[in-house]
Amino acid sequence: MEELYVVPEYVLSESDLKYHNKLKKEDYPAYGKINVNKQGERLGLKTFDVALPQKWVDSVIAETGINPCGVVVWCYDNSKCFGEGVGITGEGIILMAIYNHIREKQR
Repeated sequence: MEELYVVPEYVLSESDLKYHNKLKKEDYPAYGKINVNKQGERLGLKTFDVALPQKWVDSVIAETGINPCGVVVWCYDNSKCFGEGVGITGEGIILMAIYNHIREKQR
């Protein structure tokens, strides 16, 4: 049986969900049953890329043990000039919340 992460509600912040307030839970297909480009468009992302920066992917895997490919896209819609990872599935949202929480604690 796979080990599951339990994410306390305090970890999910408003910024974690900023792209996701329009969709319902059933709008998030399971991993492997998703067209990443179409899901990004459904979320209303304007400028995003399905290719993730390798150094960032390596960091996410090192910190969480989870590969973000297929559940996260690289989005440039925010004011961050270099972009940021945005979860496009339920798993991706939780992964980004866990990763951002770990990074915040390290600062």
